[in-house]
Amino acid sequence: RSGRDGSVIQRFAPDMTPEDPIILETIKQALAK
Repeated sequence: RSGRDGSVIQRFAPDMTPEDPIILETIKQALAK
């Protein structure tokens, strides 16, 4: 996924679902910045 400035925050496996807890936590952390 990319950050607000377009930089890569973290890469995820293509078979992960959007509801995966790892993805959700990464999004929460990015939004908190």
